[in-house]
Amino acid sequence: MKFTYKRRQFIRQSTYTLGSILGLEFLFSACSSAEKSSDDYQLKSCQDYSQVSESELAKRKQFAYETQASDPLKTCKDCKLFLPAMPNETCGGCSLFKGPVEVLGSCTYWAPLEA
Repeated sequence: MKFTYKRRQFIRQSTYTLGSILGLEFLFSACSSAEKSSDDYQLKSCQDYSQVSESELAKRKQFAYETQASDPLKTCKDCKLFLPAMPNETCGGCSLFKGPVEVLGSCTYWAPLEA
């Protein structure tokens, strides 16, 4: 009988432990998804710079970034520094500065794609 008592105690203890672990996992995953959703900021416009720091805005100005290229043959989409938009985003990026970039934009550091 003593052996049965220990087995029941082990099963009960294991059930409580497993329940606690699953509860904590649920709690941590809920916290993680809440943090992730605040980081997944969706831009309404490629000209929304509200999430871009002042230093990055200064870089844009330094590189003479314009949302509409003055030379249609030198657009961001044809530049090797251009970072294409992610599947759930509407704007691309640039390896020179942070923030949204128009595909038809341009700057002074335009570098042609290599064929």
